Amino acid sequence: GVRGTIAVGLVPQYYSLDHQPGWLPDSVAYHADDGKLYSGRAKGRQFGTKCSSGDRIGCGIELVSFEVQTAQIFFTKNGKRVGSTIMPLSPDGLFPAVGMHSLGEEVRLHLHAELATEEDDSVMMVDSYEDEWGRLHDVRVCGTLLEYVGKGKSIVDVGLAQARRPLCTRSHYFEVEIVDPGEKCYIALGLA
Repeated sequence: GVRGTIAVGLVPQYYSLDHQPGWLPDSVAYHADDGKLYSGRAKGRQFGTKCSSGDRIGCGIELVSFEVQTAQIFFTKNGKRVGSTIMPLSPDGLFPAVGMHSLGEEVRLHLHAELATEEDDSVMMVDSYEDEWGRLHDVRVCGTLLEYVGKGKSIVDVGLAQARRPLCTRSHYFEVEIVDPGEKCYIALGLA
């Protein structure tokens, strides 16, 4: 893509399809172009490193407190944890989302991603039931590839793909591989 404006994260069920994940309330995302974490606002905080072609960005969820409905949302880069944040759980769940907004950006979804936890040597498997995206805006699906097809002329030309199902205890992690980051890699992964 032209700028590499890709975001990966979690969003609420009816998240605005013309905003990057993490920009609006109740969402969170890791942005590949600047390595920042965006959590419910258009200004991010330094979180990890920038990403480029071939990098894999993952997002997962771990329940912190069932009583107060909070979860730890964690992000990975190339299989290693970058960091995490605590956020309240939405009653409708948090849906995997990928946002892009410059021409030619592409990511490949890894439905069977594995992540070894730091606490033990067990391996988590991604549930492959999320093989369809529930909502799309300026994003084309071609097999496991998601490609930005919007105008890419300004910061408001965002493409977003939101998964059909929320993350849960059975399916709590997803990952994308940056196929083409574009010129600036405006890619974000997040939850809302």
